[in-house]
Amino acid sequence: MSRFRNRQLVSSAEDARKYKNKMRLLRGVVGVILVLLLAGYIAVSLYNRFGSLTVSINRYASTLYSLTLSETRDFKEPSATITAEEVPDITNISGDDLPADIDSIDGQHNGDNYFAYTFYLMNNGENTLSYEYRLDLTSVTRDVDRAIRIRLYVDGTPTTYARTRTDGTGAEPGTAEFRTQSTVMLATRENFAPGEVTKFTVVIWIEGNDPDCVDDLIGGELKCEMRFSVIEDAGSESAQSA
Repeated sequence: MSRFRNRQLVSSAEDARKYKNKMRLLRGVVGVILVLLLAGYIAVSLYNRFGSLTVSINRYASTLYSLTLSETRDFKEPSATITAEEVPDITNISGDDLPADIDSIDGQHNGDNYFAYTFYLMNNGENTLSYEYRLDLTSVTRDVDRAIRIRLYVDGTPTTYARTRTDGTGAEPGTAEFRTQSTVMLATRENFAPGEVTKFTVVIWIEGNDPDCVDDLIGGELKCEMRFSVIEDAGSESAQSA
């Protein structure tokens, strides 16, 4: 009888040990799964960051022809490069829902589901000059640019840019086509006098009324760069050598 009881005790002890080992293994597996899920969530959150804008000036050889940037009209902090940060986790909206005063706030002023950045360019040189400015897409993932709208205000006058329709039939309604696959626009300003200031506002959103606004775009990323360059024409060269 005592031998039978001992066997029962040994069996119970082994069962208890096996149960504890199984529970440790289960807790370990659950812990690994949680870590992987958390890592995946963080990766998705970072990947969903949308929009960013770097604005820069190409240096010119002479101080007679010089441009500078600022987020405010008073130019208390002039710079050759300014940067706006990403907007996390945006979804599609209609351009008709953008605020009417979106061009009236200095610096970065994003809203619900759109990117907005206002800055100023000044001729801080001694001579009147001409300059070229361009807006380029520097990073696009998941073809998110298929449904992107980029509205550029220049001294209060807006132009909305979009990629050519997927079927190749031309511009989206109410927009100007991207100049190339990666260049949104390219323009020139002439007779920019010393001390003169131009105001720019860049607004970016995903247009919900675009036929290409589909689920495949979810998780896409877009980054832009805007560059300003003094044009080295014959007039500026002769003035520089004078």
